[in-house]
Amino acid sequence: MTASRIPHTALTIYLTLDQNERDQLTKFRTLFEAAGLLLSIALQSGVTAMFKASKIRPNCDNSTFVNGSNNNVIEYSTTTTMEPDLTVPSNVAGAYMTSAGIVALVHILTALFLFISVREVVDVIQTSETSYLKGFKMIIRFKPFMILTVATVASILATQSIQSVLELYLTHVKKSHGMFPFLAGTLIISTMILLFVWSIIMRRIGKKKSFFIGNLCLIPTVIIILITKSPIALLFVAAIVGANTVACGYIMPWGMLPDCIDAFTLETGRRPVEIFYTFFFLGAKLVQALYAGIVQLSLGASGYDAKQCQQPSSVALTLSILMGAVPGCVLIVSTVCLYFYSIDDKRAKEIQYELKNMRNTSSPEKNLANKSKEKNKRIDTEVDDSYL
Repeated sequence: MTASRIPHTALTIYLTLDQNERDQLTKFRTLFEAAGLLLSIALQSGVTAMFKASKIRPNCDNSTFVNGSNNNVIEYSTTTTMEPDLTVPSNVAGAYMTSAGIVALVHILTALFLFISVREVVDVIQTSETSYLKGFKMIIRFKPFMILTVATVASILATQSIQSVLELYLTHVKKSHGMFPFLAGTLIISTMILLFVWSIIMRRIGKKKSFFIGNLCLIPTVIIILITKSPIALLFVAAIVGANTVACGYIMPWGMLPDCIDAFTLETGRRPVEIFYTFFFLGAKLVQALYAGIVQLSLGASGYDAKQCQQPSSVALTLSILMGAVPGCVLIVSTVCLYFYSIDDKRAKEIQYELKNMRNTSSPEKNLANKSKEKNKRIDTEVDDSYL
């Protein structure tokens, strides 16, 4: 997935030289990513239903143990321990094999379609070649990129920290596990709609300000989460408001990164696009992996046991902190970094203007015209000399 995702995302900067067109490409790419996520959930749900391979889990809402494959209900106490069964039923294996086959086929077909139909635009600006190691050292010294990377990673971590423990939060804090699919669906659909809204706002007030405001939209969500006695209906409001931050996290960083690369090109004469995108992805994935480990350690320290329906009160407190306090603190880091980010909308336009002038002087047509003028001037000089 990494081998295809990084080049696919980096294609934005290779398909057009116009910044407005890049922003449009980013918007539609992220929109289809969100749509793909929604379709994947629908696909997996449909396949598991077809194979009758629903997940067997303790139902903590009414202290029963529900077998989703045949809808038989067997009474259990809230302290019943589920012994792990390593045997995979044939219907479950068939469901996952079918889903994997469909996903692999779709992935191959779409990759072939992209390879055949998409053409890259060659930039006429001459840039110096550099090694990967040297380019990496230059990039980590480029202040605007490092600030943007930290702001982006922190914003993504703030939203991912909520999404990663949302199901456990609903189960053990709100005691409403059945609301998880509806709440997750509300978040995804709201994000898809708000992508269009924020693309319009981005053109009006600029990317930096939009990203800044989008981060602040998560504050009401964090407050609602920290109020453990808040009604379930408020969580749907929190999901819709928080979807603004998710939408901004989808579209703003990837719209700001090409501006950052252009500024680097203008300053250094080099354009290591692949290193920029690799480092951007690496930072986000590394921090998410570390946070996943922190979540597991925190839940383990609080006494959480996945095989138990009734959890200690410390688990509810830990989940509230992971869902509320941690995203709030991380969001402050992202917002402060954005304040010090130097490439605003005005500076981005100046960079585009300077690069446009460089392209005009570096284009083959311009060079050909200059050579023709020099040749005609030389001929005229020779003719004048012959008369003398």
